Amino acid sequence: MTVLLILEDIINVPNRGAVLMGAADDEFHQKGSLYKNLIGSKISIEKKDGTNMTLEVKDISISFSIANNVLIGINVKEDIHAEEIKKGSKVLLLE
Repeated sequence: MTVLLILEDIINVPNRGAVLMGAADDEFHQKGSLYKNLIGSKISIEKKDGTNMTLEVKDISISFSIANNVLIGINVKEDIHAEEIKKGSKVLLLE
C-alpha cells in the first residue's frame, strides 16, 4: 500500500465530510501528478484501537510554503471523530 501522508490534524466540515491534514510522504510527493487521480479512491487510516478505517476521497488540497514544505489536505466524504485517530498515523492508498 502507498503512503499518502502522515496525519497531523483532522478538521470536520459540517455537511462536507472531513479533511485529513498532514505532511506529504516524500516518495509519493515526487510523483505529485498522481494526487489528482485520487478523487474517488479508497484510503485507509489506523484508529487508536488498532483497527483500520476505510474512507473515500472527495477532493485534494496541496499547499507549498516558501521553504518548499508541502501540506496535503485530503477531503473525505465521511465524518471522523478526531479523538479516535492517532496523530502521526499513515494515511494509505488502498490499491
